[in-house]
Amino acid sequence: MKDHDRDYFERRAAEAREKACHKGGGRDSRVAGHLALAYAALARAKADSEKTSEDA
Repeated sequence: MKDHDRDYFERRAAEAREKACHKGGGRDSRVAGHLALAYAALARAKADSEKTSEDA
């Protein structure tokens, strides 16, 4: 995860959300939705990590 920054994960989350909206339901839509949630969580974790390292 150290090779990627918060912006990368935010972009990936946005891409996954867009795919989830355009799939028209079904399994592919659910998978894209789960990916969007996971990438958003990674972006938050990365942001928290960067903030903690700046505070130190």
